[in-house]
Amino acid sequence: MLKKRLTWLVLLLVFTFVGDRLGGWVLGKIRDKSNFRYSRLYTGRAKADILLVGNSRGLPLFQPYVEEATHKKTLNLSYNGLPNYLGVAFVLDYLDRYPAPDEIIYDITICNGGNPPLTIGMGPYAKYSPRVDSLVKAVSDQDTTGSYDFAWKGQQFSHLYRYDSEVFLQMPYYLNKSDEFWLMDRVIPQAMIDDMPNFKPYPFNIWPSMLVDLRQMVHVAEAKGTKVKFIVGPYYPGYADKLPNLDELISTVKEATGLPVHDFSRGLSESTYFADYQHPNLKGSKAYIDLLKEAGVFE
Repeated sequence: MLKKRLTWLVLLLVFTFVGDRLGGWVLGKIRDKSNFRYSRLYTGRAKADILLVGNSRGLPLFQPYVEEATHKKTLNLSYNGLPNYLGVAFVLDYLDRYPAPDEIIYDITICNGGNPPLTIGMGPYAKYSPRVDSLVKAVSDQDTTGSYDFAWKGQQFSHLYRYDSEVFLQMPYYLNKSDEFWLMDRVIPQAMIDDMPNFKPYPFNIWPSMLVDLRQMVHVAEAKGTKVKFIVGPYYPGYADKLPNLDELISTVKEATGLPVHDFSRGLSESTYFADYQHPNLKGSKAYIDLLKEAGVFE
């Protein structure tokens, strides 16, 4: 009886291992064929003249309209909640793999703390990027909550576990279509407009390491002949005035990198240009891009 149980246990372990590897292989094929921005980045399909980088506030740098305005090819590396350390890692990985772009347009409001769940969720790309892999490991090693301390080791052990995240859901979604139209296209609700006087935004969580990362990115980019343009995208009218340390963020980045920051935080004055307090909609995006062009950000 014991021998029979051991046999079944061994078979179970073998099938689990084989299933994990087979499932990981299938999901890896989806990752590599997807038109999702990071899949294209790591499979040689992302050559561009202009890199656009930010968190969700980088998504209103609407690629079709930027390309219409500049007549240049773009790649938007922005993502909802993207932390600065991942943004810099993606830029450096791009510079390692492709001819130097003309410009990097970088929204510095990405400098706002970390994002462990999203960092762990980028695990599918660790295969292609030692930088991403080291960031996943760092988040795991530094976790004190018990939520992510196992993540890096789990991804090394289980190939399927690497895809257990919201990030993976973008890969099949964009398998057969472009992700260049990723933008909130709605008008801010009246309830939000009415509540604006009472809303108190959190301050930016500015880490010293962010400034080190930005300096490294600027150094590498400029050595390759790429210009880095730091920007602050538009906020809903009055919202920027409520941010406790926006001016501190701007001055800190200027001092750390030696580069100017083009501040468009108060650049749009119509409520119909916004989806919420922090994000221009499609109409606002076009007006925002026109501002960037008029200010000479696009060259």
